[in-house]
Amino acid sequence: MPFSRRTLLLGGTGLALAGCGGGGDIPAPGLLIRLRPRVAIRWAARSRALSGPASARLAEISVRSLVLTELTASFSAFRDYGTAAEHTKIYELTTDIPVGRVELTVRFYDYLDSDNGATRTLVAVAQQQVELTAPDGLLPDVVVEGLVASVTLAPGQVFPVGSYSNLALSARDRAGNLLALSPGSVAVEILEGSGTVTTLTPASALSFGILYGVAEGTARVRVRVNDQLSAPETITVSRVVPLGSGSSLTGLNTYQLVWDARRQRIWFADTATSISNTLQSLDLATRTLSTPYVIQGGGLSDLVLTPDGSSVYAYASAINTILRITLNDGIVRERILPPANSQGSRPLFTPLPGAPNRVLVGWFNGDPDVWVYDGETPRPISLRGVLATPDTYITLNTLSCNDDGTVAFIGGVTDGLRAEIGAEGFVGKTQKTASGRYNQGQLVDGFGRIYEATTGKLLSSLTPSYGSNPLLKVLVNHAYLTVSDFYNGTNSTKLSVITPETLTEQTSLTLPRLLPNFADFSTPVSVNASDIRSACNWGEHGLALLLTTNNGSGLLRLLLYDTVPGL
Repeated sequence: MPFSRRTLLLGGTGLALAGCGGGGDIPAPGLLIRLRPRVAIRWAARSRALSGPASARLAEISVRSLVLTELTASFSAFRDYGTAAEHTKIYELTTDIPVGRVELTVRFYDYLDSDNGATRTLVAVAQQQVELTAPDGLLPDVVVEGLVASVTLAPGQVFPVGSYSNLALSARDRAGNLLALSPGSVAVEILEGSGTVTTLTPASALSFGILYGVAEGTARVRVRVNDQLSAPETITVSRVVPLGSGSSLTGLNTYQLVWDARRQRIWFADTATSISNTLQSLDLATRTLSTPYVIQGGGLSDLVLTPDGSSVYAYASAINTILRITLNDGIVRERILPPANSQGSRPLFTPLPGAPNRVLVGWFNGDPDVWVYDGETPRPISLRGVLATPDTYITLNTLSCNDDGTVAFIGGVTDGLRAEIGAEGFVGKTQKTASGRYNQGQLVDGFGRIYEATTGKLLSSLTPSYGSNPLLKVLVNHAYLTVSDFYNGTNSTKLSVITPETLTEQTSLTLPRLLPNFADFSTPVSVNASDIRSACNWGEHGLALLLTTNNGSGLLRLLLYDTVPGL
């Protein structure tokens, strides 16, 4: 069954996806070999013309790690003003970057410093994914001016409908050096799909290979630089809606996505400030944002929808309080305060069916404990009240309940507990079981293992078929979403959708290689599987992925798949 993909944009940065595991082949960040990248720039002889690369006096260098995508090294390099002749100089950036694949971007500017202040004009851009290797960290030369021997279009590019974007391409000389291209030096040819995209050459554009998205669909294009013609590539045009401010300083800081089937919306919280939050939703029918609800108490996270769809529970870390917020009006209906001996610990909670304000809460109270709350009032018998040995130490890694809310499952570090829920709280003795979240009669842990919920018997595991420890394992609408081989010398962009019952792959998705950069259309944004920060299902079989890319724009992107078999 085919699936379609759409792309949206959120401004800001994101945090880690709850429940995901680290890649088995990826070293921990602290163990990665790091060094400072060095870039050699060959400055051309100075020219009086102010429209070509020979006029470049300033180079802004950016080296983005594709191993740890949140790391970017930047440096501004000025040409030696006293040297008009061609010369080469090596610049060492000031930030340590992990050895491996990186994205090198160099922007060249004509620069004039006068009594009226400094002015600069972009005259050329070079971009390429290359290998950063030890021991010297010297990246391939960037030549400001040179004879173009080959030109290559990056595959898998996605363009927005109703907006301008630049094609991602690279040009090299006969020695294989990456060349900077001056504005207007690229001609685009549309071979198929002329109704999908069109070319545009505005006089003031940063135009090497600019395209305008006309309608959703695909097109086959190629580019010509001087007498060199690239191989054709297929590009996709999607409906892309910019959300948020598009700035890493004032944009959204989003932890997760929550699907609301009742309103056909995806909810998320902006936690950018320390004293308040905004709770917003995206209407999937119109692709528009709701008016934000302002919620007092910073650090809003861990959004969970109530079974009746009327509210979300969320944790406000700045005030160490659990909030229930009704979605029709954004009003905080209840505030669950921490126990007396919580010592600032973070709670776990899961709404129970039967009432909109019934919730299971796990919190540290000298020792970890779990309560059933009705509104802001806990029922008298907590989990510790029914433990066979009252001083038994329990750990709180996961907290969930069965479908009718009569049994709670408390997942620890290695083992878990099963406890029945009654009118006074917990009833009867607890039963030992496996650690994991409840899902259709089974417990699913964060390592791809699936257990029978009552006995804790291991039923199956993702390990044999999908790697020793996939980078991403998250349960989305009763199916696993995994990346099975993220790091094997290259960056994988394949996602697999797997049913826990049979551990068979229902479908595989391929992330787009490049997405439009709404902050700077001259440089599309590369995408890797490690950029995924949150995922949720939507509609009948849709999938939403929250991606963080750090190319200097600090933007989040929401990638929507309309139909994904297996979800």
